[in-house]
Amino acid sequence: MSTKSPHPLPLKRKPIDIFSPLTKSLLRRQLLSSFIITILGLSILSGFYYDIQQKSYLKKAYNKSKSLDNKISSLIEINKKTGRYVIAEPDFEEVMDDLIDKNHLASDNDNYFAYIIDEKKNKLLWHSLAYKNLSDENIGTPPYPKEVLDVLPIFPHINATKDENTLKILTAKNTLKEGRNRQNKLLVYHNTFIENGQTLAMVIAQSPKEMEKQKTDTLQKIGILILISSLLVLAAQLVNSYLVITPIKRFEKEIKNIESGKQEFVKANYPTELVEVKGAINALVQVEKGQKKRYREALDNLAHSLKTPLAVLQGCTENNNTMSEKQSKTLINQVTRMNDIIAYQLRRAVVNDHNSSIQRIDIRPILYRLKAPLLKVHHEKILQIEINVDEHTECRMNLDDLMEVFGNLINNACRFCTNIVVITATHDGDFVIVDIDDDGLGFPDINPSSLLKRGIRADNKTEGQGIGLAISNEIVEAAGGRIELLVSPYVGARVRLYLPA
Repeated sequence: MSTKSPHPLPLKRKPIDIFSPLTKSLLRRQLLSSFIITILGLSILSGFYYDIQQKSYLKKAYNKSKSLDNKISSLIEINKKTGRYVIAEPDFEEVMDDLIDKNHLASDNDNYFAYIIDEKKNKLLWHSLAYKNLSDENIGTPPYPKEVLDVLPIFPHINATKDENTLKILTAKNTLKEGRNRQNKLLVYHNTFIENGQTLAMVIAQSPKEMEKQKTDTLQKIGILILISSLLVLAAQLVNSYLVITPIKRFEKEIKNIESGKQEFVKANYPTELVEVKGAINALVQVEKGQKKRYREALDNLAHSLKTPLAVLQGCTENNNTMSEKQSKTLINQVTRMNDIIAYQLRRAVVNDHNSSIQRIDIRPILYRLKAPLLKVHHEKILQIEINVDEHTECRMNLDDLMEVFGNLINNACRFCTNIVVITATHDGDFVIVDIDDDGLGFPDINPSSLLKRGIRADNKTEGQGIGLAISNEIVEAAGGRIELLVSPYVGARVRLYLPA
């Protein structure tokens, strides 16, 4: 047996959506959105809190430095001979000692110190590390020895104008004595003032270690706050989601019970938001039941109306001696066929009262059920029927309708194929796509969709009424699907069915 090799079309890769698994579920959407909003909101609030804490610390440090500046200025005065600042009164020396010790300005550790400097001349006029034992001797020499100047940090970034107070974290230009302050970053208070026509500056500096420690503590508190708040919000959302999703789950269960025929309507009580949906679904079910009932009754009436005339025709035919045996037999066959058609249409119209919707049917067993009889019918061919449908493929249609559709379409494929018929099924959103391919001559190139209309045939040389495709199309469309006529990869005909999943 030889078959034509298929020419599969190249598959287009769909872009990968990493958020799709997270957004398909309403519960996951709610949790994800709550988590994002919580983290974003807490981060913004934490940023404001952190900024407020830093400004508060700087304000306290500034006020402390300004107070220290005022106290030191009240205890010292400039010596016009030496140009240095000295204790204003002997009684002030003890007060200055207490002030210096209390603020750690004489510990010689480069962490806390204060000095007054003539910035234009780069001349040190007073220093908290060496403010005692200053005399009027050696007026022409620098007011402080070199070892004191070695521990004096220079801040080239300060460009203060007259009477401007600043507090900044600055980096000292020089490396302090013995490298004791490795980072050279200090929290610097800078206040310019005028003394005897000279522009001088009071500089009070301290290590930013305490500020950095406060930053670290604040960030730790913010991290703990965000973590605890996120857990609490997520826990609250889980409880809230359970209370919200549970009614929806119950609603879904009732819908499935209606589909399977276990109940007729949605009965349970639901929150206000679902009451209108419940009413709409119950109304649709009621309308559908009414339409099917009227359809069935109309066909019943039609059948009863036709049965008597058909019986009369059949009786007259059997008792008519003027007709030939062949004519009589033909007429009886046609009357019998009309009876069969009416019976079949009645069977299609009958719907059990307890089932207002169609439940899902497995496709694979139906195809295998049809395979053996069709191979026997077309035994004159070396025929192969391949079924590539997994056991989980289901569609929402009536079992008899599926038997009718597949029977018509697969039988047509077997009639017009050369050697092979292939049936495949794939899922595509709300539909199950079933392709019935053969390696025959295929459909006509001009308007193949016209074959889906009653009485239109692709081949007038074979028996039939040309309504098999049309009936199948009507059944599928009535169920909410559609049929397309395409070219098979086996260079034959492809009938593609879109069946409601």
